[in-house]
Amino acid sequence: MSDEFVRRYGKEQGFTPEAARAAWNRAANTHAAGLAQFLPEALPEWTRTLGETQTHAAMMFGGGMTAEATYASPDGVQVDIQLLAESPMAAMFANPALTGMMGQVRRINRVNFAVSPDGEIQGMVGGVLVQVSGSAAEVEKIAYLEKMDLRGLAAF
Repeated sequence: MSDEFVRRYGKEQGFTPEAARAAWNRAANTHAAGLAQFLPEALPEWTRTLGETQTHAAMMFGGGMTAEATYASPDGVQVDIQLLAESPMAAMFANPALTGMMGQVRRINRVNFAVSPDGEIQGMVGGVLVQVSGSAAEVEKIAYLEKMDLRGLAAF
């Protein structure tokens, strides 16, 4: 999409291809920052550390944007949540058959998530891939998913 924008506006009066790419990147980064608002607050006594929201980091997934956070309990248990939006590669996870092949299916706030044998949880919420991992027990990971505004995230 950015290449199309640069081709279209990079030749307009007052724009150069470099200026068009910079404008696209600023807009994309602003949009990516909005994705981070769907990361939940920490559970009581836990801490939350927000990672960077990025558009370019998702290039290995065919483009898109990411937002992530790490949650830590007082005893060092950790939950990591990563959101991947607007990525063609992430769209393949929207297939319900694939979700079932990835692990046990759990329904959380009206959304199907796959829980793998090693405790990772992932599912598609609208066009956003949600991945939850870390050393915490499954019940704690699910508690974070239950705190998320999945309906709002689906509309992102």
